[in-house]
Parts: sequence; structure tokens; C-alpha cells
Amino acid sequence: MSEKKSTKEEQLFVYLVSMFSESAWIALGKIKNPATDKTDRNLDGASLYIDLLDMIKNRMTGNLSNQEASFLDSTISNLKLNFMEETRKAEKEDSEKGEMEGKSEGEEAEQKEDTKEKARDEEKEDKKGKTRDEEKED
Repeated sequence: MSEKKSTKEEQLFVYLVSMFSESAWIALGKIKNPATDKTDRNLDGASLYIDLLDMIKNRMTGNLSNQEASFLDSTISNLKLNFMEETRKAEKEDSEKGEMEGKSEGEEAEQKEDTKEKARDEEKEDKKGKTRDEEKED
């Protein structure tokens, strides 16, 4: 009977780790969220699930079979590697987005300056035209 109980507990342990792992993969944007049918990146959420698995590992040390410990270790390692990869991607995307915004702000300032310059040129032309008209009248 204790063998069945231990087998059931092992299955429940694998199920628990798998639930947190799947939630982390969804938060990393590696698999679709079944609720939204979309892949979205939520690094804070992924970090939480990875931390939960780390906590389970730390609290269960000495109470896991070799197979359970190995399963948990490999799950956490894979998630941490992918978390680092997604963090780098997010930083790169943020950097590129910032550069694009900087360029558009620069282009907007340049366009405003061009508009001001054209207005000044038109004003000068108007003054020249008025001066010519006044000379013609004399």
C-alpha cells in the first residue's frame, strides 16, 4: 500500500512541477496562453513561477527521489536559461524602440525647423514684394 501511495505522491509532485513549469513557459511567451490563444511575454510572472519552483526545490531537499530531484533540477535549469534569453530579447527590443522614438523625435524637430525656415523665407519674399510694389508706385 505504501508503494501505491508513494507512486501517487510522485505523480502529484510531477503534476505540481509541470503546472508551475507550464505557467512559466506561457509567461515567457514560449507557448500560447490557452485562455487568450496568444503568446505574450510577462517576465515578472515567469520569474514568480521559477522562484516557486526554486522554493519547492529548497524546501524539499532530502525528501525527493533521485528521479524527482533530477526532473525538478532540469525543469528549473531550462526555465532559467530561457528566462535569461527572453530578458535579453526584451532589453534589445526596448533599446531599439527607444532608438526609434529618438529618431522620430529628432525627425519631428528637424521638420519643425524646416517649417520655420520656410515661413521666414516666405516672409522675406513678401517684404521684398511689398518693397518692389512701393517702388513701382513712386
